[in-house]
Amino acid sequence: MIVMGSEGEPQQLLVIGGEASISTITQYHHQFKYVTTAGVYDLVRTNEQNIYNLSSGQWAVPSVSGQCCPPTSDFTVERINHNKGIMYGGLMTDGINAPTNSIYLFQLSHNTINWECLTQGAIPNDGLWLKGRRAHASTIINGVSTSPTLVVIGGADNMSQPVNDCFLLDTNQYNWITIPLPDSVTVRFYHTVASFVVYPNHVFLIIVGGAIKGEQIPVGGGVMKWQSTPVTDPNITMVVELGNIN
Repeated sequence: MIVMGSEGEPQQLLVIGGEASISTITQYHHQFKYVTTAGVYDLVRTNEQNIYNLSSGQWAVPSVSGQCCPPTSDFTVERINHNKGIMYGGLMTDGINAPTNSIYLFQLSHNTINWECLTQGAIPNDGLWLKGRRAHASTIINGVSTSPTLVVIGGADNMSQPVNDCFLLDTNQYNWITIPLPDSVTVRFYHTVASFVVYPNHVFLIIVGGAIKGEQIPVGGGVMKWQSTPVTDPNITMVVELGNIN
C-alpha cells in the first residue's frame, strides 16, 4: 500500500498485488491476473489494484495501461512524488515462480495508472544490477539537493536465504550504487527500514526486525512447512549513518 496525492488534494491509498486466500476474493476483475501460488493451492497471487479515497471513504478499481506488473507478492513499493511511485523485486508469477529484480514505475492520474517496466539494458547504467529478491525492505531518501533515491536492504533468495547487501537507486538516472554495511544490518528479510535526513543531505537509516534464516520443517503427514528464524537482540533495531548523499 502507498498513499498518493499532493497537499491540498484528496489523498488516495493505492493497494497493489500480493497474495490472498482464494476464499477472500469476492470479485475478479478482467484487467488483472489471478494465479494459484505454486505448491500452496489455497492461495492466489495477483496484480489487482485498488484505490481508496481517504476523503470520501470510497473504493475504486482503476484503469490500467502500459507495462503492468505481473502477479507479485513480497515486493516493496515507494512514492517518488505526489503521483509517481516505484515498485521493486518480489515473488513473481509470470511463467515461473521466483524472486525478481524487475523495477516498475507507475503514475497515477485520477483513476488511471500507467505502468513502465525498467530492465537491465533498457536504461543507461554502469552494469550493476541487483539479484532477484523478495521480502526485502526499502525506503525513499529525499535530500535537499538530490533527486529521490530508493534504498534497498537485504531480502531473501529463492531458497529463503538472506540476500546480504544494500543498494541505492537514483530515480532520475536509474543507476544502482552499492553501499557497504555490516552483516548485522543487511542479513535479514521481512524487515522494515525508514530514513531521515539531517540538513541538507546527511542520511540515517533505521532498520527494524526481520528474519535471518528460512528452512523447511516437517509438520506431519509428509508435509513440510517453511519456518523463519527471527533477528534477535542486540540487532533487532539498528541505526545506520550513510553520511552525505549527493
